[in-house]
Amino acid sequence: MIRKVDNHFVCSESHLLLEPAIAELINQALQTVVKKLHSEADKLNRLDAVSGDGDTGTVFSRAADTIALDLANGKLILDCPSSLFRRLGLIAESRMGGTCGASKILKFYKQNHSIEIYFLVCGLFFAAASKNLSLSTKPSTTIESLSDAIEAGIQSVESYGRVQPGDKSLLDALIPAVDFVKSKREQQGFTSHDWKELAIVVERAAQETKSLIAKVGRASYTKSNDTHVADPGACAVSIILHAISDVFAKAAAH
Repeated sequence: MIRKVDNHFVCSESHLLLEPAIAELINQALQTVVKKLHSEADKLNRLDAVSGDGDTGTVFSRAADTIALDLANGKLILDCPSSLFRRLGLIAESRMGGTCGASKILKFYKQNHSIEIYFLVCGLFFAAASKNLSLSTKPSTTIESLSDAIEAGIQSVESYGRVQPGDKSLLDALIPAVDFVKSKREQQGFTSHDWKELAIVVERAAQETKSLIAKVGRASYTKSNDTHVADPGACAVSIILHAISDVFAKAAAH
C-alpha cells in the first residue's frame, strides 16, 4: 500500500489498519500528549537536575512540538500504526543527528554519550515496532498485533541498546506497560477500566525507579546517581501514557 503525504510517498505493507474513529482518538490523544509534555516540562527538568543536565522536560517538550507540527501538516498517518511508529521513531532519531536503523543508532550513541538515553530507547523501540507490523502477515486482533509489535520494540532496545530492566531508564516504566498490554491480548479491545489501570501501572513503575541506581545515560556518570529521585525518562513515559489513557478511557466509557 502506497500513500502520498505532503508530496512524500509512504509505503506500508502492514495488514493492520485502524478505523477512522480510532484514528481520530489517536489524534486527540497525541494532542493531549503534546499539551501534557509542555505543562510538565518544568517538573521533568527539576527531576533531571538532580543527576543530569536538567533538560529532560525541555527535550520532550521540543519533541512534542515536532509531533504537533506533524499533526498539523498531516505527516502522521494515524490509521496505520506501522507508519505512525516509524515516524515517531524518526522524530527520536532526529535528536541523534538524523540516524536511521538500529545499528546506526547504537553506533552514534556509543560515539556521543552526551545524547540522552531516551533518544536511543525511543529510536530503537519505534523502529522495531514499525518493522514488526510491516512484516507481519498473520491474521490477528488489533491488541495482538500491537502487543507483538511493542514486544519487538522492547527486545530491540535490550539487544541493541543494551539497556536492561533495573538500569533506571524509561524502559523501567515502558516494560510494565508492555506487559500489561500483553496480558490483555486475548481481548477484542480495552475497556475504560483497562485504560485507567494501565495509567496506574505505569505511574507506579515510574515512582519505583526512585530505589534504583542509574546504570545508563548521563546520570550514570555523576556522583549523585544514587539519589532517591524517580527517573525523569520513566516519568515522561508515565505522563505520555496517562494522557493517552485518559482520552481512550473516556471514549470507552461511552
